[in-house]
Amino acid sequence: MPAYGSVEPNPVAKYKGRFSITNLDLNAVNVDPGGYENPVFTGDGSVPPSPAPSVLSMSNPVVPPKNRKSSIIFPSYLRRNGNMDNDSLSTLQTESTNNLHVYTTINHESIPRLENYYRELGIRGARPTIDELHEPMKSDLSSSENTFIKNVSNDNSTWTTVIESPAKPSTALTAVKFGWFEGVFVRTTVNLLGVMLFLRMGWMTGRAGIVVALLQILISTAITCLTTLSMNALCTNGDIGAGGIYSMISRSLGPEAGAMIGIIFALTNAAFVGLNLIGAAEAVVQIFDHFGIGIISIPHCDNDVRLVGILFLILIAIIPMISLSFEAKTQTFFLIILVICIFDYFVGALLPPKLDQQRKGFVGWSHEVAMSNMWPKFVPDEGFFTVFGVFFPSVTPIFTGACMSGDLRDPAAAIPKGTFLSIFFTSTTYAVFIVILGWTVSSFSTGSMSQFPFTNITNCNQGDCPYGLIYDYNTVALSSGLTHVGLEIEPFIYIGILAASLSSALGCYMAAPRIFQSFAEDGLIPGIAWFAKGYGPSNDPRRGYLLTFVVAGIFTSIGNLNLIAPYISNFYLISFFLVNITCFHAAWVKTPSFRPAFKYFNKWVSLISAALCFILMFLLDWISALAALVLMLIIWLYISKTETKVNWGTTSEAQLFNVAHSAAMKLYWTEEHVKNYRPNILVLTGNPSARPALIDMAASLSRDYGMLFLGHIKRGPISFEARKKANAAQKVWLRMRKVKAFYILTEGENLLDGCQRMIPTVGLGKLRPNIVMMGYKSNWHDKVKDPKDLQDYFNVIHYCLDEHISLVICRVQEGFDFSEFFSSVSLEKKKPFDETIRPEDTKFDFKFVQKIAATEEQEKRSSIIPVQVIDSVNQFQKNPKKGTIDIWWLYDTGGIALLLGWILQNTRNSLWYGCKMRVFSVTRTDIETAKSNLTALLLKFRIPFSNVTVLPDVDGPPLDSSKMQFRNLIEDWMETENDENGNQSKPSMKITKEELNTLKDLTNRHIRLRELLLEYSQDASMIFMTLPIPRRDCTSAPLYMAWLEMLTQNMPPFILIRGNQTSVLTFYC
Repeated sequence: MPAYGSVEPNPVAKYKGRFSITNLDLNAVNVDPGGYENPVFTGDGSVPPSPAPSVLSMSNPVVPPKNRKSSIIFPSYLRRNGNMDNDSLSTLQTESTNNLHVYTTINHESIPRLENYYRELGIRGARPTIDELHEPMKSDLSSSENTFIKNVSNDNSTWTTVIESPAKPSTALTAVKFGWFEGVFVRTTVNLLGVMLFLRMGWMTGRAGIVVALLQILISTAITCLTTLSMNALCTNGDIGAGGIYSMISRSLGPEAGAMIGIIFALTNAAFVGLNLIGAAEAVVQIFDHFGIGIISIPHCDNDVRLVGILFLILIAIIPMISLSFEAKTQTFFLIILVICIFDYFVGALLPPKLDQQRKGFVGWSHEVAMSNMWPKFVPDEGFFTVFGVFFPSVTPIFTGACMSGDLRDPAAAIPKGTFLSIFFTSTTYAVFIVILGWTVSSFSTGSMSQFPFTNITNCNQGDCPYGLIYDYNTVALSSGLTHVGLEIEPFIYIGILAASLSSALGCYMAAPRIFQSFAEDGLIPGIAWFAKGYGPSNDPRRGYLLTFVVAGIFTSIGNLNLIAPYISNFYLISFFLVNITCFHAAWVKTPSFRPAFKYFNKWVSLISAALCFILMFLLDWISALAALVLMLIIWLYISKTETKVNWGTTSEAQLFNVAHSAAMKLYWTEEHVKNYRPNILVLTGNPSARPALIDMAASLSRDYGMLFLGHIKRGPISFEARKKANAAQKVWLRMRKVKAFYILTEGENLLDGCQRMIPTVGLGKLRPNIVMMGYKSNWHDKVKDPKDLQDYFNVIHYCLDEHISLVICRVQEGFDFSEFFSSVSLEKKKPFDETIRPEDTKFDFKFVQKIAATEEQEKRSSIIPVQVIDSVNQFQKNPKKGTIDIWWLYDTGGIALLLGWILQNTRNSLWYGCKMRVFSVTRTDIETAKSNLTALLLKFRIPFSNVTVLPDVDGPPLDSSKMQFRNLIEDWMETENDENGNQSKPSMKITKEELNTLKDLTNRHIRLRELLLEYSQDASMIFMTLPIPRRDCTSAPLYMAWLEMLTQNMPPFILIRGNQTSVLTFYC
């Protein structure tokens, strides 16, 4: 049995220690020693002989022997974000000082390596592509100028390649990284042990009573613990990077939720700075009052509190500017002071009270006092949630450690451990304070020993009872240790108040800019990128400090602790709600990427916790809750309407898959019904960017009512990279064109072959095209063109009819195909300046079309485009149409012409919105009867129409001039004597006299229809007409195209449509 982690002796002995990352921006920080405990090495540093495994395990990488210096190497962007600790890569510095050699492949396959998976941040490892592995081996394997691949040895060893790159000097990193204690526990604890501990615990005990106060602490702890469970699940589901709670939510729920938490939580932390500074200022001015000192007035006024608070804010702002390490030491110093002050209070509570203390309500441990303080004594306009709203901000800063995630060595391990221990420690401290105060201090005290121990006083106003739990905020200081020795001011308690306030303020002052910096880096809101810049090795957000200073200064200027607290509580509750709902959503959608290392959470617990937070918001203060929700809604709507260029793989996208999959399966098993018919159109566009007008027309027919597929058939083979680039380019083009469609690229030898491959396979289940739409082949009579193109086009019509799929042929006189124009080097001759227009002056970006219209070859193109072309391309995107939509309902194929005409008429975004609809039909019976029947049918179908016309003479003889026009169309396609003698190479592409004679009545009918079209619909905005069906083996392609030409030539936009003989309209409910 080989030793664990052992490798083949020969290559390791020869290239021992050569294992690192290559082709990245690498930096090294030395650690010494490394790998001492790995059993692959013996005590003297030699490698024990063992059989060589076939693959090297990355979880147990090769490590150097003892007494050998190693290096941890990782990209610079990870140093800034703090996503990687010193053991993550386990990469080692080589013995050579000139080159860095790296094992990366085995038989040209990449071994499992951490850096291969940093694609989310734009970094790709040395993993080869499928093409590099699948295609024949190339003779030169040289890579970039910085790296190249060479053989390790000439034998048949497992290791076949090594990557060698120029060595870079190893530089020690100066970025400060913290562990769970100093990075999370200390920061979270000093924030949780805020100003409320010394200034409001007595007030809370007196107003709520011991039982209710403990219940409030229990509820608060339960909410914070449940939220911490959700937070731990999120932060252990991969590297969260800088930004803490913002990164967790934005990368999970998406940019909308991320923007909400980024703005709201950053503002909440900045406001919390102001709340704590007001608490510190209150303590200072109380000391001044005691000694008769005033800043503005004696006794103090709110302006004194504001002024002292601003001075403290300046002090807080200076600390992080010194260094991050100094700030961490300051927080640790504050925690030590807090522990000393808490210990001082515990000692003082155990000592017997002095006379002056008894006079002010501190009576010592008394069961009678405890019973009097057991239940609430709410004053008018106060209740459970009033007191709870003041206390709850004390337990809300549980995200302080998470917000410093970019400065932690191992955020996934540090955040859960440090946060839970901090919550346990602080909640226990608050509960002990409640019990001690309730057992030792009376609710009311007049200051006179005649009423001692004051337990008989059940109701007293502040003027008569200035002391006691209800009205005296200094009961903690009254009970503390040094008060027993006769000091007028208890120094430790007031120092503790300052330490608690300033430490909480400092923690939030550090968190808010980092959240906002990460938010600004993502660029979700334009104009705030200025705050994204960081300074120094720790990427310090100094510009964010400036914004936090301003916001904190505004809240400090309010000067009223009780007024600010409920608003801050609700904003923190919104953050709690979003964290819980994010965790629930990630677990609920069952995305495979949600694999948190922290397993002690449940999605339903997260949902319940989210519901509790939401309800509690309104119970605390419905006005601030409503204001917070309105702010959230505004942010959500703004980000939703803004085109954000982020791709984070959010759970919202995962839910879209679940919803789509569930809906597709339900549709798949649902029987089709005529009332649920929707026009799902497959447009044979070729390259979509070369036929924008055709796509706009199809989009108008399917907008809001059906789906749109764009079929692009290209002669193959098409490589994977070419297909990928085409899909990406067309997505961008469609978004720019504001068309909601699916682009389908298919290989085909010709149009028919491509359609035979595409039509049966496009779509999913019921979400498949039921209409094939293509442009009219205007150049069918062009002698230069290959006749096979015409036959191919004609065969597609036959194929669609064989597949029982509706067929639409659309014609505009300018044509749809602009590919030749855009791919020509200089198509147009020089034109006068007033007849041309530059692309940048138009709505449509032709420069972009020039980049992607020709997929086979890109050439230089003219920067001048004729005005007529611009108008033709955009004819269905601008200038709302006036006039009528004429429906020539010649044959009943299911009513699809009526339905599409109604969609154009009634879709608000359609250019034909509000146009009047006229319906034309033909009859061989009584005109009035036919017209009455058709009118009744349209009314039953609820199709709004302005006029119904029934024509009786469609089978009458056409005019001689019309016949001559038709003969001119088919003249070049008529069979000649040479063709009859067998010289015709392709007989099917000629019109025989026999065919013309057999189909004479049909031909005359189409010629006569043209005359009627010119008479009635020459000025229409859009014409729909039933598409005639060519009989197989009876109608040739040229004759059929001549029929269509007669119908559509020099007419308004014309749609020939043939349903599949299945009803798409019904008059049943």
